[in-house]
Amino acid sequence: MLKEKYGLVECNVVPAFTSDVTLDSVSFGCYQLMEKYLRTDGDKVIGIGFGLTLKETIRRIDFDSANTRCVALISAMDAGGKCNYYDDVPLLLANKIQANYYQCPAPRYAQTSLEHQMWCPNRLFKSVSNVAKESDVIFVGIVALTQESPIFKDGFITLEQLEMLTLQGAIGEILGRFIDANGDVVESDINNLITSYDMRRSLR
Repeated sequence: MLKEKYGLVECNVVPAFTSDVTLDSVSFGCYQLMEKYLRTDGDKVIGIGFGLTLKETIRRIDFDSANTRCVALISAMDAGGKCNYYDDVPLLLANKIQANYYQCPAPRYAQTSLEHQMWCPNRLFKSVSNVAKESDVIFVGIVALTQESPIFKDGFITLEQLEMLTLQGAIGEILGRFIDANGDVVESDINNLITSYDMRRSLR
């Protein structure tokens, strides 16, 4: 019913009792799906996001994936260059499957429009973005927007920004882009300053 209603190609439903059981169940279901794509022969590009669930998923991987390129779809760095705990996920995956690794060479959010215009046309940034656009499959997490969200707790957005985004209808984020209940990107200043890969480019 979920596949029919939302037009899904894959849909795994897993048990959820406590937070620990839910994380274990979801990461195992994700591992089964990830294995299906990573074990295939031939050259491939894997786009990867960040987050605890993906990190737990990748810890389960026990195989190599020959001729694979792994590209980070979101920057691990805040405005001062500090990275958070869950943003080593792309490197962890690349190490696990022995893939070539491409890192996003910019802070997650530019501080001004002028700074955003400086980062995004950069030759190296465009080179990594072009690899991301070639992704054969993309794995990301979808995170609710609350004061418990990693993007807030790790200092990527302020309380003032969180409250403003909530007023603008944001309920979650994907790759640092804030979305509303329909899954649409919210019209917000911070969404215009994000440097992460826009997955909508892969749908065109």
